[in-house]
Amino acid sequence: MAGSLLVPQVALLRVVAAGGPYACGDVVSLAFNDAMVGRLIPHGATQFRDATAACEAIVPETIDVEVALAAEPYERGERLTLSFVDPRFVRVFRGGSGAPPAAEMPTAAAPPLAHGVRLALGWEADRPQRFVRLVDTLFTIERLGCYRHVLALRLLVADTIATGAPAVDAAANEHLGTLRAALAQALGRPLLDACIPGFTVTPGWLDEREERRAAQALAALRSAVLPYADDGEAQAGEALAQRTVGRLSRETLAAMASGALDASLPALVPCLATVPAVTAALTAYRGEAVRAFGRFAGVPGDATFAAMTRPEPALDDRLWSLAGAIAESFGGIAAA
Repeated sequence: MAGSLLVPQVALLRVVAAGGPYACGDVVSLAFNDAMVGRLIPHGATQFRDATAACEAIVPETIDVEVALAAEPYERGERLTLSFVDPRFVRVFRGGSGAPPAAEMPTAAAPPLAHGVRLALGWEADRPQRFVRLVDTLFTIERLGCYRHVLALRLLVADTIATGAPAVDAAANEHLGTLRAALAQALGRPLLDACIPGFTVTPGWLDEREERRAAQALAALRSAVLPYADDGEAQAGEALAQRTVGRLSRETLAAMASGALDASLPALVPCLATVPAVTAALTAYRGEAVRAFGRFAGVPGDATFAAMTRPEPALDDRLWSLAGAIAESFGGIAAA
């Protein structure tokens, strides 16, 4: 099944019916994990890139293409119809009829766009205790600076994601699982090393955090769900007992494309809970983390490394308050 592949397939396409920024005869590559959705990469015309980067379309458009270089399940010479709002990210319909079938034609007010991209994180079983213990441990380690929060955020990343499109959701959750597994590596040996007396953050220690694998999974996840994102926010009625929920907006997903992995993690933290104290604490911590990591955007690598190891008292206070709220509301244990 194409949706189970972690390495995207790539088909070369020639546009035969124009639409949006694409003209007849243009050549594009279609990169995809799931055969229903993919990313278009233009060739040989920089105006494509300018047009796609600036596009803020609301009403979906379509183009017809012919497969010039095959990639399973698409055969050479096959006609396809691509539907898009953002012309970089498309839904694929076989047959090349000039438009998707009427029943499947996406509109601004109908699924999948209206569903948005929803996140959730379960706080059942031992997750609250694990989180509180991790925070306690992190506060015993000196000289971590912002890296204390890089580690803490790994236990706050959503464990499920949904768009309302089953095939997309299956692929997106596989990417999310790969991302969470890579993030969890930092809570193994790297965390144990950090607990050794006299520990100092070094480039070698950072290399043990599986950043490359996590970054690749995050990029694949973003590409899969971006066509389904809207600008809505999670509403109180969406909250569930023992779960926190949230949404990923188009603006947030677009920012992930240029941001570092660490700076992208707060966006994957669902904050809305049935317990107001947890919602407030998560929202405050995530907001402070966004501000803290945002200060490092565009800073050269060596300078970022030095800045990230400095104390962050405001962020530390937010994390400490969050651990208390989680312990009291979800954990059934005494607050630290």
